[in-house]
Amino acid sequence: MSDTETPRLAGIFSIASGLVHGVAAGLHADHAAAARSFAVLAIVQVVAGLAGLFSGDQRVRILVAGANVVSIGGWIAAKTVGIGFINGLETVEGVQATDLLCAILAAIAVSFAVAPQLAVNLNLERLSATGLAVILTVPAMVTAAGHDHGSSASDWPRPYFPGIGIDIGYEHFVKPTTLIDGKFLDTTAPESIVYKVYGDTRILVSAMYMANLGATLDDRQLTDYAGPLMQWHIHDNLCWKLGDDMRPSITGITAEGGNCPAGSRRANVEIPMVHVWVVPHPCGPFAAVEGLAEGQAAVPTKERVDICGSHSH
Repeated sequence: MSDTETPRLAGIFSIASGLVHGVAAGLHADHAAAARSFAVLAIVQVVAGLAGLFSGDQRVRILVAGANVVSIGGWIAAKTVGIGFINGLETVEGVQATDLLCAILAAIAVSFAVAPQLAVNLNLERLSATGLAVILTVPAMVTAAGHDHGSSASDWPRPYFPGIGIDIGYEHFVKPTTLIDGKFLDTTAPESIVYKVYGDTRILVSAMYMANLGATLDDRQLTDYAGPLMQWHIHDNLCWKLGDDMRPSITGITAEGGNCPAGSRRANVEIPMVHVWVVPHPCGPFAAVEGLAEGQAAVPTKERVDICGSHSH
């Protein structure tokens, strides 16, 4: 391999690390700020990597190194002190396979960018480098499905985690991939399904549709869809804790200062959502789950059309 070609190997590993961060963006879809951060980092790494594939210029190598140094620095911060200014990354998490492999890919990219002679010394050809990147990237993506955003009580709450019921008399199950598929009120791809709990029996009662990432309660796409018939809501004041059975449950709502009771944590679910009931509901087919889980809408409670107490049917 020529001296002019060896620096370009850094681009392969930068792209691979960026692809893993793209998956991470989807896994953090319940926290818009975290999802955006991972998406931006993924784009920067992939773009820098593509530039590195086609040029061994020193400026390009600096770009590749810089993008991946940021990636490694962010990973170290997230695993040691948390990133307080990014909602969803403020809590320290343990090192897991996905993020470790992603960091290794970024570290290799930096190494080859700042020391291109390293590839020559290792006798590493482009095809071999691609194979190594694939070997590291595929397990990172596969293990991402089981990535834990904090399993100890101090790391909770975690909004609507797939496969784990939420103990409010109803259980919500979310399919993460539908949060980033770009579909809107698609009956073939609801973001969540809701079961009513009767002891050991669970009955499917509702689909819960969630808006695309970045949408707000006053988004015209939402307000114009069904006019006053459909009320979208968010959850920004719920307090959660992890029970003895390892199930997250709602313990109440935040106090006036925004704080939760001792032993519980606040979780903001800022993605607008609406229920569509498949069984008769006294408050209408688009009613919210009343009580603590009714959430906040763009209008005052007395003007809401999705809870029984605010109007008559």
